[in-house]
Amino acid sequence: MKRQKPAWLSNWTLRKVIFLFLGLISFLLLQDIVVIGSRPRRGRGKACQPDDEGSWSIGLFKGESPLNLTPVEAWTPRLNSSVAWPVANPVFTCAEVTDPHSNFVADPFLWIDEESDVWTLFFETKSNRDMQGDIGVAESRDGGASWRYLGIALDEAWHLSYPHVFSWEGQMYMVPEGYQSGALRVYIAEEFPLKWRFLAKLHPQPLIDASIVEFEGRWWLFATDASASGSSRCRMLSLWHASSPLGPWLAHAASPVMSGDAAAGARSGGRVVAVDGKLVRFGQDCAGGYGQGLVAYRVDVLTPTEFRQTRVPLEFGAAGKHGMRAWNGARHHHLDAHQLRDGSWVAVMDGDWQASGALSWRMKRDALLLLALWAGAAASALGGRRVAALVPALPCAGGPRERRRKLPRARAPGACAGGGASRRASALLRRLGPRARIALAAGVAAGLATAAALGALGWYYGTTLHARMGAARAPRVGGQASAYTVMLLSHGPRVPTLKVTVGWVSQCPSVAEVVIIWNSGKPPDTSGWAAPGGAPVRLRLSPRNELTNRFLPDPLLRTRAVLTLDDDILSTCADVEALFAAWRRDPGLLAGMFPRLAGAGPPAAYAGEQEVYRRGRYNMVLTGGMVLDADRIFPLFNSPQYAEERAYVNSVTNCEDLLVNFVVAEVNAARGNVSASMLRPRRRLDISKLMGQGVGISRDRGSHQAKREACVERFAQRLVMPVEQEVPVWVDRPPCLSWLGCVYL
Repeated sequence: MKRQKPAWLSNWTLRKVIFLFLGLISFLLLQDIVVIGSRPRRGRGKACQPDDEGSWSIGLFKGESPLNLTPVEAWTPRLNSSVAWPVANPVFTCAEVTDPHSNFVADPFLWIDEESDVWTLFFETKSNRDMQGDIGVAESRDGGASWRYLGIALDEAWHLSYPHVFSWEGQMYMVPEGYQSGALRVYIAEEFPLKWRFLAKLHPQPLIDASIVEFEGRWWLFATDASASGSSRCRMLSLWHASSPLGPWLAHAASPVMSGDAAAGARSGGRVVAVDGKLVRFGQDCAGGYGQGLVAYRVDVLTPTEFRQTRVPLEFGAAGKHGMRAWNGARHHHLDAHQLRDGSWVAVMDGDWQASGALSWRMKRDALLLLALWAGAAASALGGRRVAALVPALPCAGGPRERRRKLPRARAPGACAGGGASRRASALLRRLGPRARIALAAGVAAGLATAAALGALGWYYGTTLHARMGAARAPRVGGQASAYTVMLLSHGPRVPTLKVTVGWVSQCPSVAEVVIIWNSGKPPDTSGWAAPGGAPVRLRLSPRNELTNRFLPDPLLRTRAVLTLDDDILSTCADVEALFAAWRRDPGLLAGMFPRLAGAGPPAAYAGEQEVYRRGRYNMVLTGGMVLDADRIFPLFNSPQYAEERAYVNSVTNCEDLLVNFVVAEVNAARGNVSASMLRPRRRLDISKLMGQGVGISRDRGSHQAKREACVERFAQRLVMPVEQEVPVWVDRPPCLSWLGCVYL
């Protein structure tokens, strides 16, 4: 009897699976197209809407020279504020512009009042009310740690940007770019910094990115002629000079002083500054498109008849992340530097994590992928049907040569002799007509096109999903960004899961560094573990294999916040960023995503996550996903008063996370001995269980439970038990499986 094919291999079932897959991919592509195509236009929408010009924001830098600067999050000593330890870039974004809402902020110019120590920031803000640039103002009274948006200083009927501010004879002036007005205009401050009055046309030509500087008794104007079309605006630099910043301006004898290469930095990229008796100017590198980077030049000779400059290195210290993982990883095109009274330099710089035109490119890419996907599927179906109709009528591939064999093989009726794939393919092609060959070629080509489209789709979503989450989208608390360090305690047998965990967490927006605390076994080579462009990974070797090594003070830490993470937990950046933001709002507590409930008894009790949600109460969080104050907790945990408890933890190889909850509860006596706050993750999975790696301390659930209860009983005898709290009412109960734990999907 003829053997029947399994039902799942039937044509109709296979066809349904294929069309379901194509429908799902098509839905995702169409969804992205609709989201991009329906983004808010003129006059509507909230702050920081997707914009084809970019997602620019502003960062703060400092250094001994304007040519060698370090981002604010890497400063020593650390720059802190009331909600950020340290303050991290970007220090100012479109989210802080409230009236009207802004799509991005760029072209920052800084003015520092040395007497009052007030820093005033002028910048271009693209209003989504009229979709053009205005000049906004913010101020800082704590050395750039926090910024307060003041309002719009200048709003004209045309686009405004590059608000170059300077002082002359006791008055403040602003020369913004507004080439659509037909001239270079200068404004004078009536009530600094928000009220300005048009003073005069500084130059009859519409100039782009005009930078004015006084040097050796004369004023100099560096700008690009707006009458130049297209990319030539990045290729030409003109120069004028005058005895007064208000003119009249005379063209330099050698003007234009630069022309040609778009990467040369002809177009101005910020204020011209004097360093060691020489002028230093910044220019835009437009080789890969608008605003791709900055270059610096030292002006060696500057007279009304001569101009010579030398390109010099421009460095921005190691910020950790780069590329799409960094807020300015895709491009930066403007820098304004100022020298402080102590001789150091501070600068503001704009940056973007995506290229210009990224939204249009994404929409076109989506459409092409969608078209290629369905065209490939249709061609494959048509070509395959044509070939399938011809194949049953073909004789065996062996041909005459097979019939000449002296000892024919016994075979089933209708079966064909073997002879290799190439012989059968050649025989098939010889018997196909021209149309069938064309159909076959079309089917193969369409199959390859479909495979290529699916490969591109995988790459696309691998990058676009991050782009949607990008560094510029890190949660801001009190209008500020900050950073934290991830610490993972691990040892030899757990390398596979550790590598997976490091890979996903290193790309999260606010991660400054990933530290692996290596307790035992041969130290692994961690190069290549971080996601491309992700935070750097540091391996810290422990002198002894002890669980309390997780809480040892680390002199190399650059952040106050530490996220302790188990090396077998898979979650999302959105969840750990939300956990970090929750901790920043109340840094006196531990913030965690693994709630537990313990009772002193007698007998002592320790309830897991499933029981926490059943009872609706918790009083501890675990180090599997916990944010804590390293500056406060690490020294306290390692103080002599807890030496006995630490020794017990190391002897039973368990309970270090319970002990830290007891320690925090004891120091929070004024708050009723509360130790922690919980946050329900949206997605979280224990990958060691999925990968069959039962090497954790909780692999034997019975023994683990007994040790935990003994720890609770012992700690409660000398320390204060953390007070129970209610699980927030908005937290829904996740599905919990006996072998996998609670799963958040």
